[in-house]
Amino acid sequence: HVCSGFTTEVDISLDVLMDLVSQSLSTMAVYAIFVKGILDYMDNLSPQQIRKLFYVLGTLAFSRGQDGSHIQDDMHIVIRKQLSSTLSKYKRIGIIGAVMMVGCMAHDRSKIEPISSDLPSMSKESFRQATALLELVRTCSEHSAEAAALYYDELANLVQKGNLDPQVQELIGRSVLDDFQEDFVVDLLPETDSKYLLPLKSMYNLDEEDTEGGIVINLLPLLSNIMTSTESENVAGKQGNKK
Repeated sequence: HVCSGFTTEVDISLDVLMDLVSQSLSTMAVYAIFVKGILDYMDNLSPQQIRKLFYVLGTLAFSRGQDGSHIQDDMHIVIRKQLSSTLSKYKRIGIIGAVMMVGCMAHDRSKIEPISSDLPSMSKESFRQATALLELVRTCSEHSAEAAALYYDELANLVQKGNLDPQVQELIGRSVLDDFQEDFVVDLLPETDSKYLLPLKSMYNLDEEDTEGGIVINLLPLLSNIMTSTESENVAGKQGNKK
């Protein structure tokens, strides 16, 4: 049913699978290999359906210790393949799958199955894998605005749901803060003749008084550079077509 291609049927099938792994994980584990086969039919799944699929697979893979290692390996292979694609459609699958996989690694096991409530917090190996996977997604999406936006949206969705291991939540927070500061925060410099599309001016000062050595969010210069770059690409494309 999941591979039928009919949206309603796929949604219902995935919802049923999510309920089954949430309520009867040990019983569903026997059929994990069949669920894993859905990875070969992701081309026609919507982003929300991909999230559901990776939640199901991730729960089966990371809630059973070594018994789920074969599913973990297959998920890693699929995600790396999708992330390395130059097509946005497949990169999107890789980003969603990777973030959902991290969420399953760092999920509070006691809320999945009561018998696992005495399990220790996230192991060092799982934390290492989660860190490496997030870094891989970040690296593969940093050169595409669309991919980067999706990556941060997925991270926000993951954090908002809660139930994350504190180590992973701290890791995500630190990573996003560092990226934000690197990409958007600059020192406040004296205003000069603007080389941008619009006059440059600092606004909305959060301090009560103007202070030297302040910082600003670098919005207009970034927007101007993007618009200029896009315009140059369009001109180059028209010239190429004339030839």
